[in-house]
Amino acid sequence: VADLLFGTFEYANASYNQFTNTISFGTLFVDFAEDGDVAIHEYGHSLHDNVQGGIGNGENGAVSEGFGDFVAGLHSDDALLGEWVAAGLGGWTGFPALRRMDEVRHYPFDLVNEVHEDGKIWCGALWESHLMIGADDVLRLAIEGLVLGNQNSDLPACARNLFAAEQVLFGGARRRYL
Repeated sequence: VADLLFGTFEYANASYNQFTNTISFGTLFVDFAEDGDVAIHEYGHSLHDNVQGGIGNGENGAVSEGFGDFVAGLHSDDALLGEWVAAGLGGWTGFPALRRMDEVRHYPFDLVNEVHEDGKIWCGALWESHLMIGADDVLRLAIEGLVLGNQNSDLPACARNLFAAEQVLFGGARRRYL
């Protein structure tokens, strides 16, 4: 469980600090705490941290970004993330939303070594799977897959963990949809 800091920092972002278990919301240009997608996305980082025992850098950081986006998208049942913040920040954010969950990206071809962009690979895979087998099942698989990983798990390892979780939870019945 994370502590929440509202309006403490004048920056145009929100963040989760795994070392202090704190979610912070900036207020520069727009109050990031007012966007439910952003708040739930940051909670997704906290969940990832707690079930995996830490969040790594690189591709594991990208998995955390993608997982946070996915959890926020599931909550709102909407492929657009952060519309409130995007409207407040204007056109330089990717308006009308900060990110989309329904973009098709492929590993390793679409890697750019930036966690938010690379997170779209993981999020897109989870989002598409949820359309085929349902939100609850994919969320269970995603969380159980994180449990099997560690801070050094890259995207291929996380994918293998997702398949391993599917075998345990569903005996292979949903494998073809992942």
